[in-house]
Amino acid sequence: MRAKKIVIKFVLIIFGVLVALIFLEGALRITNYNSGLKNYHQPDPILGHKGKPNLDTSFSIGWCLESRIITNSQGWRSLKNFSQNKPRNVIRIAVLGDSYVQGLQVDNNEIFTYLLEEKLNNNLGKNFEVYNFGISAYGTVREYLVLKEYVLDYKPDIVILLFYIGNDISDSGEEYEKYIMKINKKRILKSKLSILKTYQFIANDVIPKHPKLAKFLYNLGIMDTKINDPKNLPQGYYIYLDDYTPEVANNWKISLEYLSKMNSILDKNNITFIVVFFDAQDIIYNELYTELLEKYPNAKNSKFDKEKPSRILKIFLLENNISYLYLTEKFVERINKTGEKTYFPCDLHWNEIGHKWAAEEIYNYLIESGFIDF
Repeated sequence: MRAKKIVIKFVLIIFGVLVALIFLEGALRITNYNSGLKNYHQPDPILGHKGKPNLDTSFSIGWCLESRIITNSQGWRSLKNFSQNKPRNVIRIAVLGDSYVQGLQVDNNEIFTYLLEEKLNNNLGKNFEVYNFGISAYGTVREYLVLKEYVLDYKPDIVILLFYIGNDISDSGEEYEKYIMKINKKRILKSKLSILKTYQFIANDVIPKHPKLAKFLYNLGIMDTKINDPKNLPQGYYIYLDDYTPEVANNWKISLEYLSKMNSILDKNNITFIVVFFDAQDIIYNELYTELLEKYPNAKNSKFDKEKPSRILKIFLLENNISYLYLTEKFVERINKTGEKTYFPCDLHWNEIGHKWAAEEIYNYLIESGFIDF
C-alpha cells in the first residue's frame, strides 16, 4: 500500500513538472522569446553552422527590440551578393567576427559594416566594398576557418577582425576540440530538444549562471555550452579574473595561436590585417559592473582585473606587428562626454548608437593610420 502511494506521488510530481513546462513553453512562444540563432543559421560541415541564405525575416526580443534580417545568396548579412571578381578600382574590406558583426539586433543598414562602407564611399571619392562575414557564436578558431575557407576567395585588400573579449577566447577552446581535433560529442538529445523555446530559454538564460549543472549537461550531450568556472560566474567574466584557471589559460593560448595563423595567411597574401577589440558592456559601463557584482554573490569575493585581457592582447599584437584598435577606449571617451547607451535594455549587443560609433571609429582609424590612401 505504501509503495503504491509513493508511485502515485511520483507520477503526480512528474505530471506537475510536465504541465509547468508546457505552460512555460506557451508563455515563451506568446512573448516571442528568441534564442537568436536557430531561425537564422543552418548546419555547415566545416563551421558547424553559418547563415541561412536569402533570408528576409525579423528578429525580436519581446517589446525591447525588433529588426529586419536580410542575408544574401551566400548566407552572409548583406543587402547584396558578394562577388569573387574584383575590379581594379575597388578597395575591398572583409570583416570577420561573431554576433556583434552579424548584428541581428539591428537592421542591415544600421550595422557598422554597412555604415563604414557608406562613409568611405561618400567621403573619399573611391569605390569601397565592405563585406560582412560575421556569424553569431563564433570564436577565433572558426573565424580563422572562415578566413581560410571563404574570405580569401574574395581577394580583400584589408581584413578586419572584430575581437570580442567577452567570449571569443572562451569559445576558442571548445571550437578547437570540435573543428580542429574533431572531437565530436554526441548531441542527439540536444538536436531534438533545441526546437523548444523552453530549452532555448534554459540554455541561454539559466545554465550560464550554474557552471556545475552546465558541465554535467554538456557531458550528457544535452547542452552545447561547457562552463568550468569554479567561482560560479557568468561564462564571459572569468576572462577578467586576476587569477586564471588552467582552462582559461589554455583558451587564451589557442585563441592567440589562431590569431597568429590568421596573420601568417594574410601576410603571405599581402593583405593588411587589423584587429579591433573591445570588452563586455558590463566592463565598459560602471552601472552594469555594479549590477553584476550585486547579481552574482561570488563576484564580490572574486578579484577582477578589468584591464588584464586588453593588456595581454596589446602585448601579443605589438610583438607580432599586427595593427590594432582598442575600441573600448574610444567608446568610454564618448560615453563620458554624452552619457549615451550603446546597448539594448534586454540585450547587451550594440544598438544603433553602438554600431554608428564603431563605424566612425574604424573609419577614423583607417584614415589616421594611413591604411586608406586618399
